[in-house]
Amino acid sequence: MNRFAYYSEDPEQVEEYVKSILPFISDIREFELFYIEQTPYIEVIEKSNSLHRRVFYSRKEFEASKKNSYRQFVKKLRYTFILRDDTLNEVWLNTSTKMIETLNILHMLGIKDFHHYRNKATYKATNLVPNHDFNVLVEDVDENKLFVAKFRFPYACKRIKAVEYIQQFGYLKPYATKFEYGEDITYFDKNSIREAEAYEYATNNLFLFEDDAINLKTAMMIIEEVAKLSGGDVDIVLISP
Repeated sequence: MNRFAYYSEDPEQVEEYVKSILPFISDIREFELFYIEQTPYIEVIEKSNSLHRRVFYSRKEFEASKKNSYRQFVKKLRYTFILRDDTLNEVWLNTSTKMIETLNILHMLGIKDFHHYRNKATYKATNLVPNHDFNVLVEDVDENKLFVAKFRFPYACKRIKAVEYIQQFGYLKPYATKFEYGEDITYFDKNSIREAEAYEYATNNLFLFEDDAINLKTAMMIIEEVAKLSGGDVDIVLISP
């Protein structure tokens, strides 16, 4: 088991940290959220003689450790957002239930159907099944719809790679809310459409190639290469004119 812990007063930095460790974690199976006064997850910077060290405690362990007179507590940090993956890795963060970054992190990790945690002092979700689907409706410069590329990825890090690769070839417009689809909603599977998703991690997207001279065959080859390079699979569904 590895523990990835990051504490910052800037929630955007916390989100960026999670993105940076995606290659080192697997699928998230559970998470816990706490108000700061309620959290049992504590990190302490301890000083013993001239040495400093980071120690992670549960609250009960921390209270017991204070009886050790040889240690001096330099700093104490409280972690409020704990995630665990299916290989027993843990991620300790300090975003709150009210922060948009908490929602962004969950959506980044493919956990998009849990919103019950808001305004609760403590919350725990278990037996999670993340979804890393990435669907792209490709159109031409005249807004004619060409095909839908349905990407499937085993892990969040691979989905992030695919987004980065495809953006090298054109313009990606996420459908972050159900309202934004308009008539395009008919091109996507109903179970992939949600009322709202984090913009950067939206399941369904519209895409336009930067090079308007790219033909259909080349466009499909590029999409297939994106899937290959990012470690996923793609199913291309042609749209009849």
